[in-house]
Amino acid sequence: MSAGPEGALILAVEDDLGLAELIREEMTARGWGFLHAATGAAALDLLAAHTPDLVLLDFSLPDMNARQLLARTAMPPFLVTTGSGDERTAVEMMKQGARDYLVKDAHFLEALPGAVERALLAVHTERRLAEAQTQLRAADEQLRHARKMESLGRMAEGIAHDFNNLFQAIQGNLELAADPDQPPESTRAAAGRALRVLAKAAVLARRMLDFTGKGFLHTEALDAAALVREVLDGQIAFPGAAAVHLVEPGPLPPVEGDASQLREVLAGLVANAREAQGPGGAPIEVALAHVVPADLQGGQWIHRPDTEAPMVALSVRDQGGGMTPDVLDRAFDPFFSTHRPGRGLGLSAALGILKAHGAGLWIATAPGGGTWVRALLPQARAADPGPAPADTDAHAGRKALLLVDDDEDLQETLAEYLRDILGYDLIQARDGAEAVEAWRLYGAQVGLILMDATMPRMNGPDAFRLIRELDPGAQAVLCSGFSEAAGARAAQDGGFLAFLKKPFSLRTLQETVKRYVP
Repeated sequence: MSAGPEGALILAVEDDLGLAELIREEMTARGWGFLHAATGAAALDLLAAHTPDLVLLDFSLPDMNARQLLARTAMPPFLVTTGSGDERTAVEMMKQGARDYLVKDAHFLEALPGAVERALLAVHTERRLAEAQTQLRAADEQLRHARKMESLGRMAEGIAHDFNNLFQAIQGNLELAADPDQPPESTRAAAGRALRVLAKAAVLARRMLDFTGKGFLHTEALDAAALVREVLDGQIAFPGAAAVHLVEPGPLPPVEGDASQLREVLAGLVANAREAQGPGGAPIEVALAHVVPADLQGGQWIHRPDTEAPMVALSVRDQGGGMTPDVLDRAFDPFFSTHRPGRGLGLSAALGILKAHGAGLWIATAPGGGTWVRALLPQARAADPGPAPADTDAHAGRKALLLVDDDEDLQETLAEYLRDILGYDLIQARDGAEAVEAWRLYGAQVGLILMDATMPRMNGPDAFRLIRELDPGAQAVLCSGFSEAAGARAAQDGGFLAFLKKPFSLRTLQETVKRYVP
């Protein structure tokens, strides 16, 4: 196959051998390669072995017509030649993709070279355009990949920076607490500071899960208007900052959501609107409305909800400078900001929270035209009665705990607390396989298993499944650092009593254990 008309390969499918020879002379005189087939079957054989740039296709052949031949193969670009000037046949062939339709009359050989050259030029141009489009798509994909890697790099740098600050504070306070020369009150103060910093680290880890859309969700039916008023009333009005005006909504159905996370979303959207608008200016407008996703016009979806059912739209609208398409494309990347770069997960966490809620995010913006963000929240569902309470009476005589975790430091810490402080008899296992064997030996004494989810050799859910085959009445709590939603699903699917998300406090551990083993 050639790159242009020069050196092109022409296949003539023509049963008139004399005319085929004349066509060959015309084609080769212009430097084009030439192949000839006198029947449809011969044409199929040549097309299987060669890829001509253009086919001159006689409509009527001894063994089939052009229509039948086209139905049996993927035909390269072709011209149709015929001894009759039937307009219906011409229209049909053009609809089938013919580049031209030539009648074999007294002017046929004179007109043929020009028709062939026009067709080859058109094919060549189309191929060049297709190649350019392919290259453009590849370049666009490379750009997207580069931006993704830039975003991931910025996220990794920002997370490392935040965690390193927290680790430094924890390490410093623990070193002070471990110093034997420190007075008791200083030791307690240092330990308290370390716990507070650890709580900040847990919040940061939760925000990372929010960014993925897999964070903890404690959903309930919420009054969206009351939640919005609560957030706006609690904000500090800094001197010079743009005011926020709430458009009082009409009656709205309750929404389904996690109140603390939706407060975070609204606070973040308002903060971004204030930054975009700058000091003073028109008030930022916050509104609530009952909408159908398909009715939103004039903007674009950052994330479209799965449903087209009516939803409650929480909107924040500013009169700031707006966003260019390039900025909008990156606005929800972690740690991206046009104001003060590297300040946190920001809008990316808000987007993750909305995804986890099954919500949508729509935005309309333009340079100089301000920004209008609408978060579409799902309406509350009918109340779920929840699972029946666990029957702990059958295990009233079983007081021992089986602690299963592959992390030695965590094993040592939890074992000391459960055994030495709370006073439980404790059996320990380092993975799921050891847990199953421990149950074979001591299961009659165990009232509750504290089971890690992910371990070598055998994970927690698989181990608990085998234990329940040995004793259908076995009870366990699943522990994991994975997201609350994923962990809760795994606990429910595996028949666990409850799910404990790491990191958990010792008080939470105590309350959970005493709920099932008093």
